[in-house]
Amino acid sequence: MIHCASSIERDDIRTRLNARLAFNDVTTRVFPLKASMNRLQDFCDNYLNFVDDEKGNRSPHYFKPALPWVYCQVLNYGEMNTATKSLGWIAQHEVLFLVPLAWYVVEKGELRFKDWATVCPFVFVDNDISITTGREIYGWVKVKATLDRLDPNWADDPRKPRQLIDLRTELFPRAYAGEPLEQQTLLQITQAPTPSVFRDPFSKDALFGPGWSVSEAIRASVGYGRDVFEAVVGPPLKGYDPRSVPTTVEMLARNAFNWTRFLPGWQPDHDTLRESNDRAHARGRNYYLNQINLKQFRDAAEPTYACYQAVVNSRITIDHYYNGGPLGPANLSFGDISGGFRLLLHDYPEQQIQSTLGLEVEEWQQAPDNHRLAVLMPQFPFWASYDLRYDNGDTLCWRTKTSDWHGDPCKKSVCDDGRANGFNAAEGLAIQEQYGPFIYPDVTVRVFPLEADPETLKTYCDENVNGQGDPPVGNQLPTIGDSYFEPWGHYVYMCVITHSNVDSVPFSIGNNIGPTAREQVIFYLPVKWYRRGAAGGSGPVHPDDPNLRLYKLGVLTPFSFGEGRQVISEREVNGLSSTYADLAGGPDVWLNTFRGKDRSVLAQLTSTLITALDVGQPAREETVLEVVAVPEGVLLELESGAKTLSDFLNAVWRWIGCWLTHMLYWIGRAIAWFFPKTFGPPKFLYYIWKEQFNYVSLKRVMSTGRDAGKKVTHAFAYQALVLVRKSITRLFSAGWVEPPQWGLQQFVDRLDADIRIDIRYHEQLDIANKLGLRYGKNISRPGGAPVQEFRPRWPFAIRLQCEEARGANVQVRVQDGPWGDDVLVDPGVANDWNVNPPVGPALADLIKFANSDGPQKMVKKYVRYYGRGGKCWSWLKP
Repeated sequence: MIHCASSIERDDIRTRLNARLAFNDVTTRVFPLKASMNRLQDFCDNYLNFVDDEKGNRSPHYFKPALPWVYCQVLNYGEMNTATKSLGWIAQHEVLFLVPLAWYVVEKGELRFKDWATVCPFVFVDNDISITTGREIYGWVKVKATLDRLDPNWADDPRKPRQLIDLRTELFPRAYAGEPLEQQTLLQITQAPTPSVFRDPFSKDALFGPGWSVSEAIRASVGYGRDVFEAVVGPPLKGYDPRSVPTTVEMLARNAFNWTRFLPGWQPDHDTLRESNDRAHARGRNYYLNQINLKQFRDAAEPTYACYQAVVNSRITIDHYYNGGPLGPANLSFGDISGGFRLLLHDYPEQQIQSTLGLEVEEWQQAPDNHRLAVLMPQFPFWASYDLRYDNGDTLCWRTKTSDWHGDPCKKSVCDDGRANGFNAAEGLAIQEQYGPFIYPDVTVRVFPLEADPETLKTYCDENVNGQGDPPVGNQLPTIGDSYFEPWGHYVYMCVITHSNVDSVPFSIGNNIGPTAREQVIFYLPVKWYRRGAAGGSGPVHPDDPNLRLYKLGVLTPFSFGEGRQVISEREVNGLSSTYADLAGGPDVWLNTFRGKDRSVLAQLTSTLITALDVGQPAREETVLEVVAVPEGVLLELESGAKTLSDFLNAVWRWIGCWLTHMLYWIGRAIAWFFPKTFGPPKFLYYIWKEQFNYVSLKRVMSTGRDAGKKVTHAFAYQALVLVRKSITRLFSAGWVEPPQWGLQQFVDRLDADIRIDIRYHEQLDIANKLGLRYGKNISRPGGAPVQEFRPRWPFAIRLQCEEARGANVQVRVQDGPWGDDVLVDPGVANDWNVNPPVGPALADLIKFANSDGPQKMVKKYVRYYGRGGKCWSWLKP
């Protein structure tokens, strides 16, 4: 599987979407929460300072908590777009926990104060595009969530606290217990009703009550004054580190300079172009925040280690302040410094926000699902509305799996230093990715072969894989590292994959926190994989390049759509550019088309897309494709045309062939019953048994500056050609059958001949044209997205068990260095892979299969002879 279908265009879209970002009409509600300084320092040490690493292998930047408060923010981004508004824009809601930091630079063993900064270890958003771009470009630890705005308590009793927000996300109720992900409430924000002067005058919140408001105001003010005094003095018993006089002076000077950013700017000289350019790139005089993130990705071969880690800083500038003020002013006027707000934070093993950040808890309660519930009291919450600008970002320092920390940019050739840099999974962080090996005990795959143009498929391989390496020398073919890929056959296989959740669920051997596999729609492109030199072994040479030898047969994944954490796992571990999408369908889903005739929708795939690029359109939920059952009358109208004598004779011949096929199959089954060793597995079953499935992906970590539109010397910080093997262990007929007993058995079900694939055209996602799919019927009309309808050839469904091995880094490249072999921390893991060229019988099988014109011929033959279902009368249909 490759990095992404049309990855050049998609990377360009992602780069442009993050170049000079402008956030307009942003409204934020801020809830300051008192926190423990020593807990915050522990968090910084574990997450950003890498204090457990060797002294010679620590980051040249050091961070300390600046204040004993954590700021929970609820943001509404009215419009997030590029500053030019040329590509398109998205909107989202976001909930985050922000920690103020003091940023130091390590110089000769001393900490020199550099600037103030912030870090957000917990971020929850409701926009799919924002999740992937934020995680992969800037290192934001974003988690998909839903934000419900409701107030059910007011309907029951107006005196009860109003429930303003209910934040829900997918969590494991019990980690490492085999339980599936469930939508769980993580955070609720409530507000007490406004005190009323018309209630019982003897109640404590009445305006002229017996001193209740005054006493509460005094107690709250004294408590808050104590917190401020501790923050200024910094007593060691409260978790504060000692402060040096020079550092304190530098901090005060920085504060004084920052305050000048709120004052009008006057200068005796003329305005300069540089000043205007700095403002456009968030480098002007306006007030800003340094946002620090840890950008890291698990290594495909050794996922407990990080193939790439970087400390990234991006500057957020306030362009325009509109309005703001305190939240809950009526409650504040009665002495309640919380404004009547309470944050109800659920304590789950996966999201340990309270313990990680050391938030002070007003009261512990028992949630309805028996989890602990922390009641947090904010101090002087407030709101603000403004326009923001997000700069291009900078990589402060970075390292690979086995290297020291380096600045950016650095030398083109980075030597491995023998380190073992683990993936930073500090306790409580919002870790989303899951790594293998995986076991899928019960999978149903519906396969829809779609015929494609061979030249278009070759162009796809050249542009998105082969052409992404170094320029070819002389008459050699372009390669990525030492590998070259070309299409095997002229079919693309669209697969709808579902997992059983009844008797068995998928699980990971490497990190079995719980099942994360969901329904998927994947387009597979079979390829021949050649390698240059000794890596190709003794396989057949390529006809156009004698230095290339056939290495393996494999598949690329031009398009992949999934749900939940599986998307993050595929993208960040193995480098598959999977896209968030929702798959729905069933016999009760119907669509009334423009032709006025009912047709059933068996499956519908939707995703968040920018409808039209470069015209400032918003991103919204759009239908990507549908699997439909078309009525016979419509098929006759669209596909048959005028009937001739030749058509009639062909239909009769197909009918005779159907009955002959069934007769030969049952004769063979009778012979196999008495002579079990007479028949081996059919060619198709032999292939999926012996050859396995070699999934190939190009894992790429772009440099932060490149992603954000900067000119950089190296486009990619890290690249790896990843091989992932999937092997089918059992097939289901009347029961589960082991490979040696496959023989003459029926494992596939023919899908109905009236099934069609309706693929919609979107400028951001053009599946049909990128793959060159053939014989599409244009069924669109003005007013909707153009739709092409394709007829799958010999579609079928198969039920199987399979295993997915841990990935192998066939070759890696760091920045602009040469492609080379991966350096393993544990050389023993190489024993689990089979990356050597085939020899002997394996090579003979490889040559036999590669000489055929793709896998479609054996698929067609097996489905025809061994497929269940499909009456012979249906063969008379066109």
